[in-house]
Amino acid sequence: MLRPSAICGAPESVPSRILAGRRRWATVGRRLSLSLLWSLVLAWGCGVLGSFPSSLEVHLVNDSNQILVLEGTARLPDSAPVSAEIRDADRSLAHASSLVSRGRFFMTLDIALIPGNKPLLLEVVFDPQQASDQVLAEVGPDGRWMVGEQVHEEEDGSYRLVQAVQVVLPMSRRDAAIRQVQAGDLAAGIAGLEPVVAQEQEDLEARAWLALARLQKDPGERTPGSTSHQDLSAAARTQSLPGLLHSQVSSWLARLDREAAILANKQAWERERRRLQEQREQERWRVRPGRSLAGVELGLEGHVLFAAHPPASLPAPVDGLRRVRLPDLDLEVDLDTQIQRVVRIRTTSERFLLPGQLGVGAPLLAFREHHPDMVAVLGPIERGRDGQRIARGEAWLPEGLILEYERTFAGSGLAVDVVIGMVVVPPGQPPPSVLQTTP
Repeated sequence: MLRPSAICGAPESVPSRILAGRRRWATVGRRLSLSLLWSLVLAWGCGVLGSFPSSLEVHLVNDSNQILVLEGTARLPDSAPVSAEIRDADRSLAHASSLVSRGRFFMTLDIALIPGNKPLLLEVVFDPQQASDQVLAEVGPDGRWMVGEQVHEEEDGSYRLVQAVQVVLPMSRRDAAIRQVQAGDLAAGIAGLEPVVAQEQEDLEARAWLALARLQKDPGERTPGSTSHQDLSAAARTQSLPGLLHSQVSSWLARLDREAAILANKQAWERERRRLQEQREQERWRVRPGRSLAGVELGLEGHVLFAAHPPASLPAPVDGLRRVRLPDLDLEVDLDTQIQRVVRIRTTSERFLLPGQLGVGAPLLAFREHHPDMVAVLGPIERGRDGQRIARGEAWLPEGLILEYERTFAGSGLAVDVVIGMVVVPPGQPPPSVLQTTP
C-alpha cells in the first residue's frame, strides 16, 4: 500500500519541507563561494601580470687602468642573470656577466685594451631569455610582467631591463697612446707615443710599444737593424716588460731574426751569383791556349756546340774541315768532318784577352815579352787598299795559341806588328807553314 506522501497532490509532511529548504540554501552557498573564488583569482592576476617592479643601478670602480669593477643593485629575483658590455661606436670592447644575489650583483671587466679619454657606452642588461624557469616564474614569460622606466620591449615581443651609462676611462697621454696601439689605431698611437719617447728616452716600455706600432705600419721598419728593431732589443734586455708586451716583443724579435737570417742567406746567394756571373763573364772572354776560347773546348762535339750556340750556316767542308761561324760568341770554329769535333777556335774580337790584357789589337812585341819562346813567321809584303805596304804573319805559342798579326811599314823603314786574330789549337809543335820565317 502506498504512503500518503507519495500520492500526487497529497500535502507534504513537515520534515519534507525542512529538507527541501536546506537543499536550496546549499546550492546558493556553493554559487556564492565559486563567485568569490573567481573574483579573488582575477584580483590576484591583475595585481601580478605586468606588475613586477624592476630596476638596475650600477656603480663603477677603475682599478689601475686594467680592471673595471662593477657593483650594482637590482630589483630582480635571486639568480637573475645580469650582463655588462662596454662599446664604442661600432664594436664591443669588453663583456662580463654575473647573477643577482639578495638584490646585488658584482662583476669585473678586463679593460686593458680599451682606449682611454674618450666617451664609451656601458650597458648593464637583464635578459629574461637567459634566465631560469624559477626567475621567469616571477618576472613572467619573456619578462612581460616587469614594469619600470628601464624595461624595454623588443621587436620580437620580449622584454629586457637595461641601464645605459656613458663612461670615460681617464688615463695619461702615454697610457692612452699605448691603448690606441693595442686597439689597432696605429697612426694615433704613434702620434701619441713619439713626444712621450722624445721626452723620456729611458721609458723602454713606451719605446717598445712605439716600435711595435711602427713595425706594423711601416714595412721599412721590418728590416734587421732598423730603429724599431734596436728599440725592441733594448726593451727585451730589461727582463721587466709586462706579459702581453713581452710576448709581442719576443714574437717580433723572433720574426726579425728569421728575416735577418733570410736576408743574410739572400745576400750570400746574391754575392755568389755575382761571383759566378763574373766568373762566367771572365770565362766568356778568357783565352786558354791549347784548351778553350769563350768556353768552347777543343774536342767538343759539334752537335753539342750547335745546340747551345746555333751557327750562322753550315758551309761545305774543305780538306776535311768544316769552318763554322758562331755569331753569338763572335767565334769561328773548325770541325773535323771525320770525328765531328772542334779542332780549332778562332776570333778577331778585341774582347778576348790573355793574362796581362793581351789580345787582338795589342802589339806583337808585348806578347813576346810574356812569351819569349814564341815563334813567328811572316808572309810576303803586299799593297793594301790604301796603297800602304803590309805583310801578314803568324806567331805560334807552344802552349797552343796562334797569333795572326799584320805588319805595316811606316817611313824611315819602321815596321809595326799588331795582332789581328787569335786561334786556339792543340799544344805541341808549330803547324807547317808556307810562310817564310821572320828575320
